[in-house]
Amino acid sequence: MLSAKEELLVQTIRSLPERTTEQMLEWASRLAELAAGKPVEWSDSWTDEDIQDASRASLRRLEGSGPEAR
Repeated sequence: MLSAKEELLVQTIRSLPERTTEQMLEWASRLAELAAGKPVEWSDSWTDEDIQDASRASLRRLEGSGPEAR
């Protein structure tokens, strides 16, 4: 049985286009390998500028893909 967070994750991934899902799974696998079972300290890895840059890039990609891209 999945927890509420796990269910939300599964539902979110299922709602994405297949290509995006594959990319997310690849990122998650890489992150798991890099973490090697240790907690990931996001605050140590991302500056405020990094987060803003990633957010802007994500929004540009999202705006560039409409429902027809799914």
